[in-house]
Amino acid sequence: MSPIPPDANFLNLPTQWSLLKRAVAANRTEGAKQNAWNQLLQYYLPAVRAYLMGCTHDTDRTDDLVQKFSLQFLNGGYKHAEQAKGPFRHYLKRSLSNMVRQEGARREQFEELVDPIHPHTPDSPEDAEFLAEYVNTLLDVVWSTLRSEQVSTGTPYYDFLKCSADNPTWTSEELATEASTMQLEKYSAERFRKILSRARHKFATCVYQQVANGLDDPTPDAVAEELADLKLLSYCSTVVNQQRATAGLSPID
Repeated sequence: MSPIPPDANFLNLPTQWSLLKRAVAANRTEGAKQNAWNQLLQYYLPAVRAYLMGCTHDTDRTDDLVQKFSLQFLNGGYKHAEQAKGPFRHYLKRSLSNMVRQEGARREQFEELVDPIHPHTPDSPEDAEFLAEYVNTLLDVVWSTLRSEQVSTGTPYYDFLKCSADNPTWTSEELATEASTMQLEKYSAERFRKILSRARHKFATCVYQQVANGLDDPTPDAVAEELADLKLLSYCSTVVNQQRATAGLSPID
């Protein structure tokens, strides 16, 4: 599992749809609505920039389009998204495609872009870039959640996962020695492996929950489908099957 540096300020970020509902709620102040739009923008901006750069291959043009997108977004230009029609990222990606077309980008760059009738299949390099950056953002949230929980509970899941991810070729003994230095407590290789196993399960559970929170109807099948779309299913297969067993469903392979 490759580490995603948790530098971005995504700690305790609410789910995307909760933020969107907050941004358009009639009973909220304008300040509260604007704050929700700002949080949503920061959540999606890395994926937006990557997508636009892949479309234009021009830094200046990308900067102009990002600025235009940001102004539209903060002014409520995306308030008509409907949760029942699928993940917000699909709606966003279609809008970005239209934006670049309208700005006169070369037509041939869009032949393989997302089909507006079937928006869930990443057919182009630009779609892949968008998806990769979106996943990075999602994992930022998970890493930050684990770091926050470690601060509040003292359970070193974040440190152990980070140590293992940063040093993939190290033995359990070497990792345990490094963990002992980080935690100022002696860990044997066996104890390190046990805690690391629990940390990986916690990480997978957080990923599952983050994805489920972004769905209108987070059934085990729907979450598994979204995890597969994001290429995160292999990380979460144990958690997925636990959820499916609870719901009386057969496990996935």
